[in-house]
Parts: sequence; C-alpha cells; structure tokens
Amino acid sequence: MNLNLLQAFAINSLTNIKQTDVKGQSANSVEAIITSLINTLIWAVGFVAVAMLIYGGFKYITAQGNEKNVATARSIIMYAVIGLIITAIAFAIRTFVLQRVGSS
Repeated sequence: MNLNLLQAFAINSLTNIKQTDVKGQSANSVEAIITSLINTLIWAVGFVAVAMLIYGGFKYITAQGNEKNVATARSIIMYAVIGLIITAIAFAIRTFVLQRVGSS
C-alpha cells in the first residue's frame, strides 16, 4: 500500500471541509475536523481490509494444494473479513454518535 496515497487522501479530506456544514458551523469547528478525521480513518481501514482480502484470495488461488499456504491464505481472508465487519460497526457507531450530537 502506498503511504503517500493515504497521506494525500487525508490532507485532501481535511482541506476540503465545507465552509459551513448543515448546522451552520464554521469549517474549523472541532466537530467538523473530528468528523473528517474519523471518516478518513474508516476509509483507510476499509481500504486495507479489502486489499488484504484480495491478497488472501490470491494466495489461496496460488497455494497449489500446499496445506501451509492454504492455512495462511484462509487466516488472511478471515482477518480481512473481521476487519471489514469492524469497519462497518465503526461506521455505524460514528453515524449514531453524530446524529445524537447533532440533535442536541
């Protein structure tokens, strides 16, 4: 994975915060910055999980019946799926918390 790509995405996410959000807060509000950071982290973790899922699938296909390689590929796939599930849960928690904070 290219670290420069993730850094560029993070910088782009932070600098592209709208001047005012739906609640009329300024772009430099703490809530807007934290939301942007959380979105970037969730995106990055999801990206890594999908990349590892593809890598595990490739290792599984190229294992050629070698039990050690098959076991390694299965564990990579399993942990990648767990990572995707955790990412989805984190997104749901973020959405829930932001809705609660926004309504107060």
